[in-house]
Amino acid sequence: MKRSTFAKWTALLLATLAGLLLLLVLAGVIRIYNIPTSSMAPTIQPGDRIIGIKTLKPADQLPRGSLIIYDASQVSPKLSGTFLGRMVALPGDTIEVTGEGLQVNGQMLPTRSGLLPQPAKDYGDARTISVKYPFTIPTGQVFVIGDNYSNSLDSRYFGPVPVDAVKKQPWIRTAPGSRFGKIE
Repeated sequence: MKRSTFAKWTALLLATLAGLLLLLVLAGVIRIYNIPTSSMAPTIQPGDRIIGIKTLKPADQLPRGSLIIYDASQVSPKLSGTFLGRMVALPGDTIEVTGEGLQVNGQMLPTRSGLLPQPAKDYGDARTISVKYPFTIPTGQVFVIGDNYSNSLDSRYFGPVPVDAVKKQPWIRTAPGSRFGKIE
């Protein structure tokens, strides 16, 4: 008799959790993303599946270094889709590119995968502004780059991202199973 009761409670709990998850997805609080590119490697790899959770604060109030998910079409009409990047500079910060790498407010940005001073790829007409360094981030915008600096379409190409374009933050990696867990 006890085993039957336990099974019923377990089934009820799982159904409740599934219903809650469905409600969160339908309400737009969370969304599941499949990662197609290596722009955030090694942090997030191509083929990873992540859950993004709606940001509770405007992007310019998040800590520098936060990962963000943003609507690229709000950045430029030449872009489409959802992009993922690391917010490295906030409004009022100054970015400088030197032979050693990228500096934010005079401090060298730590490299994650071989920082190149200038964009290395040809992204065609994705470039919407010509960033002149030193560059001060305007109010209401943030500067975003991918961890894989040499293979990332980011603010070095299209300029800063409007705070309103930031929709979610990566939260949990759900696949592959060997990499399951909270995204730091």
